[in-house]
Amino acid sequence: MKRQCNKTKVTLKDMQVSLTMDLSYPLESKSNVFYESVLSKVMKRTDTVIYCPSNETDSAAGIQKVEIVGSLAAVESARLFIRDYVPIEFVTSCRSDRVDSLGIHLLVAHFSSTFGVKMVFKLVEEDSSYQVNIRGHQYRFELLREAVHHFCHIVQTPSESVEMDLGSSSLHRRLVRNCTQLIEEKSGARICCPVDGNSVLVRGSLESAYFASEMIAGVTPLHLKFQCPSSVEMNERIRSIARQMDISVSTDKTDPGFDELNLSTCEWNTRHLYELWRLRRGLHLSFSILPTQRHLWSHLVELPHSFFRKMNSKIFGPQREELALEGHRTSCDETLNLRRI
Repeated sequence: MKRQCNKTKVTLKDMQVSLTMDLSYPLESKSNVFYESVLSKVMKRTDTVIYCPSNETDSAAGIQKVEIVGSLAAVESARLFIRDYVPIEFVTSCRSDRVDSLGIHLLVAHFSSTFGVKMVFKLVEEDSSYQVNIRGHQYRFELLREAVHHFCHIVQTPSESVEMDLGSSSLHRRLVRNCTQLIEEKSGARICCPVDGNSVLVRGSLESAYFASEMIAGVTPLHLKFQCPSSVEMNERIRSIARQMDISVSTDKTDPGFDELNLSTCEWNTRHLYELWRLRRGLHLSFSILPTQRHLWSHLVELPHSFFRKMNSKIFGPQREELALEGHRTSCDETLNLRRI
């Protein structure tokens, strides 16, 4: 089912763009609470239309992508709002007797009212322990961090070993696999991309796991689509510039005299993505949109030139992906045993 809001507010079709972004935590497709309570507010606040594409929605996995339509400035505002509100979840474990002595219902109520986080407990009978998922949001990360540390303190379990399960598309996993070494060196966390999975698994201290998750978010694919007057000469110039900016370009014929351009790159490279849009539209420098970048993404400048374009090309098939994983099989074979509840 493809959900959408009324499009009457978007009147300048020639300046309208569409931005498709992956989500690191699936929107709950059963209750649609996130869509109704957050995305509807974002649409009103930013004057955009937000879709949850039906071909990217699975009743079990939830909504993994959203498409934002509007002016580029409005789309950028919506992108930031969504990134702030997509949940962040840490997973830890502790002895069951310590949780039972405090009471699960009291713990859930206390952490909800004090820190604004959601807690879910799952009993692991063979270990006499609980797997505990603690969920918050990017815009309140300091409270989430404090909640995890406080919980680990009161149940006497180390906060130096937490896990994260980040939802990921096949392209995103391919990108992460090929920069795993850089992310692990910078963050100190361990990363695993199961060949048959649909997520990236992270383990480390709370700080290192969050550091790694931010860098992983930085290589999330973004796809910008827009129409403009046809020009073979301009398209060739844009392709040449795109190669320098590490952006993939594809062109489709739509209405007579118009081309539809699809620009794709990593999210940390959004500034170049928006600049290429401005150049192809032939707009003055005053139309530049400067996106907000997360400070930990600065470490991604060490990625090889044309990192995204090479990963996005057809030459990187399944066999090449297997080879990229060879150095990290021990991470997968240990106990990155994450379960989203």
